[in-house]
Amino acid sequence: MHEHAARNASSDSTTPTLGHILFGLYLWEWFISLGFEWDFIIGKKRLRWPMFFYFVNRYLLLGHFISSMILWNSKGQEHPINCNVVYAFMRFFGKGALAFASINLALRTIAVWERNKYVTTGLALIMLGEFSIIFLDVRDVLKSSRWSVQGHVCVNGSKNDWLRIVFLISMSFDLLVLGLNVYKIGIKTAAFTRYCRERRRERSILRLTYLVLSQGIVYFFVAFCVNAAAFIVVTLPGLRNTNASRTYALPAYVLSTIVACRAVRALTKSGSHFENLPVLSNDPAFDISIGVGSNPGPTRASFLPSIGGKLSTEDLENKQIEVTEPSARETRSDYLKELKVVPRIPLESDDKHHSPKRAQDFV
Repeated sequence: MHEHAARNASSDSTTPTLGHILFGLYLWEWFISLGFEWDFIIGKKRLRWPMFFYFVNRYLLLGHFISSMILWNSKGQEHPINCNVVYAFMRFFGKGALAFASINLALRTIAVWERNKYVTTGLALIMLGEFSIIFLDVRDVLKSSRWSVQGHVCVNGSKNDWLRIVFLISMSFDLLVLGLNVYKIGIKTAAFTRYCRERRRERSILRLTYLVLSQGIVYFFVAFCVNAAAFIVVTLPGLRNTNASRTYALPAYVLSTIVACRAVRALTKSGSHFENLPVLSNDPAFDISIGVGSNPGPTRASFLPSIGGKLSTEDLENKQIEVTEPSARETRSDYLKELKVVPRIPLESDDKHHSPKRAQDFV
């Protein structure tokens, strides 16, 4: 036990170097994205419940680095600190940030699957299992951490078994949601393309699907690779039960949080986050949830606005209007082109060089 703690204390000397670099990287990412949070504070964006996981994810990782700084700077001090509390906060904040990053990606998966009860229940159960492992890890840390009077440093005698399990769950979870998104978005993309080709829709109707496909899949893939690399590192024989393995787990915390939060910001700004993709709810050629042989009613497309935001000019131009049957006049822009334009009656103040005309001349 004491030999294991001494090895942890000696290997902990490599922690601050990489830790400070990653802390600086995350602080830079945190500062450049504060404008997104400011929009919620001033009311420019409407705050909804899914954003709770976004903010918790960001500030859990920030709390992890703050508690880590306290631990790193306490080395060599004469006055002891409460090592149990510091280590417990470090473990909970770090692994909690990793779990909430997975939750942010899972919410996007649930939205893409249109809140399918089987997908939602399965992902929720996996996340509950991961949080259970995190609390078990915190419990072990509270029992095994102490202040070393000889080395004037906090030592931790716990093993990294829970750390490996957490990374294994996160890696498997990210791979699962990656597969679910690739499968569902692939079907939707094919449906969108086929419908646009048949109905001659404007190319802008593919904007939301293209955004999720081009940005979302990349985020899921990066998160999976980061957790897979961290799992491989913490399972190496030479790093299995040392603080060095926890040090090399820091990049997984940081990169997973950055990837998940950037995914949230990208799709929230585009107006498609935590909402269903625009589908024609009554058109079997467009909505894959309708079975063959159904009797569709009026055709209507729903372009959902962003969270708390207003529809932009582009959204208004591309917003579909409800019609009783498909026709060439399906988009707002086509509808406006067919309207009869009535010229404005010029006033005398418009042009002093021309004589005023009567209203009857313009009817």
